[in-house]
Amino acid sequence: MRLAMAQMRMSADPAENLAASLRMMERAARKEAQLVFFPEVQLSPFFPAEEAQNADRWLLEPEGPEITAIRDKCRELGIWASPNVYLRENGRRYDASLMIDAGGRVLGVSKMVHIAQAEHFYKRAIKTLTLGIQVI
Repeated sequence: MRLAMAQMRMSADPAENLAASLRMMERAARKEAQLVFFPEVQLSPFFPAEEAQNADRWLLEPEGPEITAIRDKCRELGIWASPNVYLRENGRRYDASLMIDAGGRVLGVSKMVHIAQAEHFYKRAIKTLTLGIQVI
């Protein structure tokens, strides 16, 4: 399997970050990658670096337009993707990595738990609650 690892600088504009993500998927597909991985919270700035900040504006819904666009691009390109987003699901918030297949189906979600709390890394404030893969 050929893997692609996307490196990107996230801006404060989610639409700009989404457009960059979709371009990276296209580039990975041109290079015959079968699966592309993205950096943490790829559609927002790395907000856990700021202590006690309200990150609600970065929350995405599982069926929202951003994730739908990535799913559609997977289907269009015939490529798998693992985007990482700040996800709201069942009233809870997660730093989550999705696994999307080449047909655009979300096969699983890994919801992360970070027990480290350090300067410029304030994950506990965003209430990441569970760890594991859940098949949807």
